[in-house]
Amino acid sequence: MRSIRALLVNGTIGAMVVLLAASGVFLFLMVRTSLLRQFDRALMDKAAVLMGGVEVKSGHVVFDNEDIAMDEFLYAGGPGYLEIRTPNDKTIYRSPSLEDSVIEPAGVAVGDQIQQVALPGGRSGRALSVSFPPRVDDEDRAESGGLGTAFSGGVVMFVFARDTAPVMDTLRQLELILFAFGAGTIVLAGTLLRMVIQHALKPLDTLAADINHIGADDLSKTISPSECPIELQPVVERLNDLFARLKTAFDRERAFSADVAHELRTPLSGIRSTLEVTLARPRATPEYESALRACLDVAGDMQDMVENLLTLARLDSGEFEIVREDIELDAVLDAAFGPLRASFAARKIDVRWDVKRN
Repeated sequence: MRSIRALLVNGTIGAMVVLLAASGVFLFLMVRTSLLRQFDRALMDKAAVLMGGVEVKSGHVVFDNEDIAMDEFLYAGGPGYLEIRTPNDKTIYRSPSLEDSVIEPAGVAVGDQIQQVALPGGRSGRALSVSFPPRVDDEDRAESGGLGTAFSGGVVMFVFARDTAPVMDTLRQLELILFAFGAGTIVLAGTLLRMVIQHALKPLDTLAADINHIGADDLSKTISPSECPIELQPVVERLNDLFARLKTAFDRERAFSADVAHELRTPLSGIRSTLEVTLARPRATPEYESALRACLDVAGDMQDMVENLLTLARLDSGEFEIVREDIELDAVLDAAFGPLRASFAARKIDVRWDVKRN
C-alpha cells in the first residue's frame, strides 16, 4: 500500500508540473504570436516606405532610394532582402544582400501578403510579396496632361524579406527563462509542499501514537475527538466505539472464564473428596461401586455443563440459529438442583419452588 504522504506530494507536484507546463506553453505561444505580429507590422511599414520610392520616370519604372535608409540591404548576409521586378521578370532593383540567391517560399502562408521564406544561407525569414502600380512622376504627369505616362506592365512585383533571427533568439531566451523558472518553481514548491503536507498529516502520527498506547489490558482509554481535525473526528469516534465493544467482549470473556472455573470447582471438589474418603481405608466392593457411581454422576453433570458452556459460546459467535421452544421449567430446576439436594438436606434447608404457568 502506498504512503498517503507520497500520494499527496507526488500528485500535487505532478499537477503543478502539468499546470506550469501548460502555462509556459501558452505564455510562449502568446509572446511568439505578439513578436511575430510586431515583426510583420514593422515589415509592412518598411515596405510601404520602399514602395513609395518606386515610380515611373520618362516612361520607365525606377526605384528612387536616395531618401530611404538602405543599410540593411547593402551587404551579403544582411538582415534585409529586396527585389523589385516587372511582370516579364525585368529587374528594377535587387539588393546586394541577395547576391546570386533567390528568395524561396517555405510553403507556410502567414497572411494575405506575408509568408515564411527560406533566405540565402538556409536561414528562415518572413517576406512581403505584393504587386502594385508604380507612382507616376509629377513631371511625366504634367507632360501627359495629368494622365501620367503609360507603363506597359501596369504593375511591378515587389518582394521584401527580413531575417527572423532576432525574434527567434528572443524566443529561445524566453524558452530558457521559462524552463529555468519552471524547474526552480517545481523544486521550491515541492520542498514547501512536502513541509506543508508533513505538518498537515502530523495529526495522523499523533493518532497512531495514541492508538499504539492503548493496550489490551487498558481498553477503557479513549481518544478525544476535539483534539483531532474535523476530517478525523468520525474515525476517532468509530475507534472509540470499537474499543468500547472490545472491552465489553474481553470483560465477557473474563466473566465467562471465571464462571467456568467456579462451576467446575464444586463438582471437581466433590469427586476428589469422594475418592479421597473411599481410598482412606479398605472397603467392600459395594462401597467402591457406590463411590464410583457417585463420581460418574458428577462427571456426567460436568460434561453437560461443559457442553452447555460450549453451546453458549457458539451462540455468541453466531454459529447456531436460535430457535425458541417451550420447556418444562420444573424438570430443568430439578436437574439443576439435584446435585445440591443432599447437602441442603444435611443442613436441614428445605428448598421449594412454585412455577406459575400461563
